Amino acid sequence: MPPTLTITLIPPPGRSIIPSPPPAHPFHPALAIRISVFVHEQHCALETELDADDPRSWHWVAQCAEHNSLGAGDSNEDGLRDEIGFVSVGTLRLVPPPHAKHPVPGSRLRGDEVVHTIREPESEPGEGGEGRDRATSLHDGIEPYVKLGRLAALAEWRGKGVGRVLVEGALEWARRYGMEEVGGGWKGLVLIHAQGDMEGWWGRIGFVRDEGMGEWWEEGIRHVGMWRRVEEK
Repeated sequence: MPPTLTITLIPPPGRSIIPSPPPAHPFHPALAIRISVFVHEQHCALETELDADDPRSWHWVAQCAEHNSLGAGDSNEDGLRDEIGFVSVGTLRLVPPPHAKHPVPGSRLRGDEVVHTIREPESEPGEGGEGRDRATSLHDGIEPYVKLGRLAALAEWRGKGVGRVLVEGALEWARRYGMEEVGGGWKGLVLIHAQGDMEGWWGRIGFVRDEGMGEWWEEGIRHVGMWRRVEEK
């Protein structure tokens, strides 16, 4: 029987999480999961895991109450278990506009730093002005969008629907409240920088690859751009 998951929304936490969230902060489990997955498993840089987008983003944490109660002598050093027996098993964030410009195809990024790029793609006439991005196959370079990212589930919880529950929960929130909460003229466009081996997974939940964005490497991992649009409820 699949585990029963609940998701908790953490509104933009602001500067309270800089340089790191205190153990009692609601964002602490989200960061702990990300460090476990991206830093320990995928060998991404620890110093760039908590970035400038985290204070202004909405975050979701997936929790499960099954077989998680702390017994006598049980450790909670990772901060993933709470006092009533829920364990945090996955996380996701939604970053509002504005965003950095789309990565250059073939470039290599570390955090927000470009460590290698081949060349900037040629712009069409009228592109490249202030507040404009390069046009791609699925984005005109102008329309505001939100960006889903930092989707992570603990190793032992993969294949149990954690990622889908988080993404569907975030998109449902966006449908209901995003136009007002996100602001900036956002009209439902959602971007994901998908790891290359996750392209099929994102495709199965409605995201479409943008061939015009090409592919690039973040922290040594190949990425592609994928889009989906949600309609306001």
